[in-house]
Amino acid sequence: MKKIAEAFLHSTASLSLTLIIFIAFGICWITILLSENIPALQSLMLVPPREDFSNSTLFLGLIGLLCLNICACSMRRLLRIIKFHRLLHSSFGSPQDFSVPCLKQLILPVHPDPIPDIRQKFTETYPRAKCFRGASSAWVFLAEQGRLGQLGFFMAHISMVGILIGIVLAARGYEFVREISKGQSLTPLFLIDPKGMVTQLDFGIRCEDFTVARGTESSDLKKMWCLLTVEKNGAAVRRQKIDQNTPLRYGVFDFYQNRAASVRELFHLCITRPDGTPTTLGVRNGDIFLLPGSKHPMQVIALRFDSIRLRVLGSQIAFWVSRTQRNIPIAGQPYAFQLVSIDRAAAASIKIVYDPGKYILWVATGCAIIGFFILFVCPYRRVCLVCACTDTECTVTVSALPPQQRDDLSNVFAFLESKAPQQPLL
Repeated sequence: MKKIAEAFLHSTASLSLTLIIFIAFGICWITILLSENIPALQSLMLVPPREDFSNSTLFLGLIGLLCLNICACSMRRLLRIIKFHRLLHSSFGSPQDFSVPCLKQLILPVHPDPIPDIRQKFTETYPRAKCFRGASSAWVFLAEQGRLGQLGFFMAHISMVGILIGIVLAARGYEFVREISKGQSLTPLFLIDPKGMVTQLDFGIRCEDFTVARGTESSDLKKMWCLLTVEKNGAAVRRQKIDQNTPLRYGVFDFYQNRAASVRELFHLCITRPDGTPTTLGVRNGDIFLLPGSKHPMQVIALRFDSIRLRVLGSQIAFWVSRTQRNIPIAGQPYAFQLVSIDRAAAASIKIVYDPGKYILWVATGCAIIGFFILFVCPYRRVCLVCACTDTECTVTVSALPPQQRDDLSNVFAFLESKAPQQPLL
């Protein structure tokens, strides 16, 4: 917890940044919740609100914003690392050029030469230390520890981009409710987004069985379920019992049982193709189906006692169909429509949730948590010792990041102070 607190308090702007983030988060949350009831706000929203958006996506968004706060508070450290590696691969100037805090500076006698002893002590303390000359002929002793922490650092911060992408994609999701009878197949499956755009999916669903709630008590509603099958290319690819809390997950779609099954009117529609082949379909209000023998989707948009109104999606063609056969030309082909019969059958209400950003959100959030965990468990540490020698004296500057002293650095300090004939200047 101490390391986590240090990460938050590492930057002086941490508190103000946290406050700004939470204010912006609250404004966005309130705007999304109010936009469901205020038409003026709905027109200003770039994407339509979704019922479960404020429950799951905004919760993950909060986690992402908190991680972004840690990212911003650690930005100074990232800039130091970039500056340090730029100096490392180019050339070194004065000791002040190093992007690490100066902890101590000592002056050692130039005779005898202190460099061999310093090199031996430094390599004993840090086995993987590097020793080389800088641009000003100064000896540089460099040690880096916690490379795994560096991996966690970059992994966590790169995951922030994935979290933002997931939030944007999740905001584009929506819900759609379809009613389906026992044994009925909705293949292919059509969805309508809040903007009225129709999407044809490459798979469909079939209802194998469901239960009808006998009462309105919560115990009765909890017992209802529906056996749903996902069909693709004429074959069943997944089958599962679903209820209000247990969905069938297929790709970026989640299928829930929306409410208890109830008895609904089912209209049996006979459509005769141009070649004279009849096809009988069972449809309800709002259903979308493909016109037999073509790729034109049609939707039931209105009902009457003994007739239904159909509309060809993507065109202005709309007409009523009754028990009297009616010939309608569609795309230059003559089709005949007739309402055969009307039944009352039980139908289950299926809620389809389209959430394109859920996998990106979960993966990015998991990677961010793992990255920060590695960062805190295996912290990165850099120790740099610069020896600038002249004809009369040798100035030794010790720098470290983070600047907290540890036992290994205390040993180096004690060794240098034993070589110094005078008290440290700093």
